[in-house]
Amino acid sequence: MSAPIARKQYEAFLSYHSTDIDAVRQIAESLRERNIEVWWDEWCLPPGTSFQQKLDDGLQNCGSTIVILGTSGLGEWQRKEVEVALVLGSRGRHPVIPVFLPGSWGQIQVPAFLDIHDTVKFRDSIVEKISLDRLQ
Repeated sequence: MSAPIARKQYEAFLSYHSTDIDAVRQIAESLRERNIEVWWDEWCLPPGTSFQQKLDDGLQNCGSTIVILGTSGLGEWQRKEVEVALVLGSRGRHPVIPVFLPGSWGQIQVPAFLDIHDTVKFRDSIVEKISLDRLQ
């Protein structure tokens, strides 16, 4: 008999390019209103700490990773987060969810390993109920 899967501290890690901070804030707050615990650096990364270690801890302690993609594409640190998330996903039970912000779907190049995952697309607005429901 296998050991039970330990519950993760957070349901999702938010990975994003810094240029998309306003949209990410709206998504994080919308998920929080739906009682979904997210690891977002604005809430979970205290000033003056080793952010690399905190990012790793965050990824390891989340049940999934939400990769938010805006028109700027993937940021440098976001690429590293996605690589770790994909490794965790390959080990099972860590979904990686690409989320396209309005105007980015079909406009940016997505790495092939990320492109194979089912996506959530915000077409007109960050507050689209159908997209938030799908993400939840």
